[in-house]
Amino acid sequence: MKAKALMVILVLCVFGGAAAYDMLFRPKPYTHPATPAPEPDKEQWQPVPDVRLTTLEGKTVGLTDLAGKVVLLNFWATWCPTCIKDFPGMKRTADRYNGDVVIVALSNDEDEQDIERFLLKYKEMYGQDLSADNFIICWDKGRNITSNVFNTARFPETILISRNSRMAHKLIGEVEWESAEVRSVIEGLVKSR
Repeated sequence: MKAKALMVILVLCVFGGAAAYDMLFRPKPYTHPATPAPEPDKEQWQPVPDVRLTTLEGKTVGLTDLAGKVVLLNFWATWCPTCIKDFPGMKRTADRYNGDVVIVALSNDEDEQDIERFLLKYKEMYGQDLSADNFIICWDKGRNITSNVFNTARFPETILISRNSRMAHKLIGEVEWESAEVRSVIEGLVKSR
């Protein structure tokens, strides 16, 4: 009888521990629309870390290499439905400000093939190829840049970077890219020289 009770307690502890671990350590995407934080004094904007990102083609791009353009650094993953929902709006935003705005979409998937499958599916669904000069897909293998450099744990998250490579705004969660508020923030960064 004692052995049976101990076995039940042990099983409950194992399942309870697994559930607690899952709740604490699996990134959970926000589901509410993100709105830009109030604009701080431009003198207080932090410089963007000079990190090198790897594209799916194996090329490297540095965030400071994109100085002169407004950069929307988007942290995402193929398993995040809210992230995927953001892609058409981000693509329209990149196209609207072509030449002035660059999207850098930094995937946090464990397997590069998941990203490639997503890009093929996206092209089939929307008839658009996301690979373009103004839309750069990168892979953060091991999530080092996402976790250790930008301290990002929830997806999607987008950092708006000014033309002079300073982090101006952070958007956490689903973004209404067509909203007047978000467009106003981006246009302000585009006009700022």
